[in-house]
Amino acid sequence: TELNTLLRADPHPLDDVILMAAIGRIAEGLRQLASALGNPAPAASAPPPPPAQTEATLSELARLLAANDIGARDFCHQHAATLASAFGPHHPALTGLVDRFELEQALALLKRVRGAALR
Repeated sequence: TELNTLLRADPHPLDDVILMAAIGRIAEGLRQLASALGNPAPAASAPPPPPAQTEATLSELARLLAANDIGARDFCHQHAATLASAFGPHHPALTGLVDRFELEQALALLKRVRGAALR
């Protein structure tokens, strides 16, 4: 319903970031639902990584994406917890872009989310 509401709210084309964020939230909700159905007791979440580790991870991901390095996909999966902490609701959208090897779009999303965090 969230995506449907967004599509009906404005007759103008949606900004890619807004649309990808909505899709990401929907995907995350589906993952949470699937997890809840499979696991009656939710696991405790890990504490967020130190800021220096997060910044190093984001910098390396930006480098991989800028170089169109397909290793960015493995990197995203290996550092999923750090990236989820840094990207919040945008994490599923980022992962989806990288999984589909849409690396330029993933880099643009990374830059937008990082820029918003610095404001």
